[in-house]
Amino acid sequence: MTRRNLWFALPGAVLLLSACGKAQPVVTAELEVEDAEGTTVVRPIADLEVRLFPFDRDEVFDSLAAAAPTPEPEIPDSVLQAQAEVRAAQEAWQQLESRWNTLRDT
Repeated sequence: MTRRNLWFALPGAVLLLSACGKAQPVVTAELEVEDAEGTTVVRPIADLEVRLFPFDRDEVFDSLAAAAPTPEPEIPDSVLQAQAEVRAAQEAWQQLESRWNTLRDT
């Protein structure tokens, strides 16, 4: 993960962790950098203060819906149909892969 990707991933990780229950999350911020030999090493970012803010997910969606000038659009049937086709293809693939693994291992 590059330094630029870390700055995009870190806020997302903070939001995901802040939505968790009452447990105290442990957050580790790290950078992947190349050392003098050209290999990638992970270095922790020391003394990085992270603040987690609890929020009510439903309240956020309700406030977004109230602030929008138009209602949320319906998902087109073609998209739902394509999603169902993908799901069916994935299930068929998993079944065949499971069968192949069983035959290979026996």
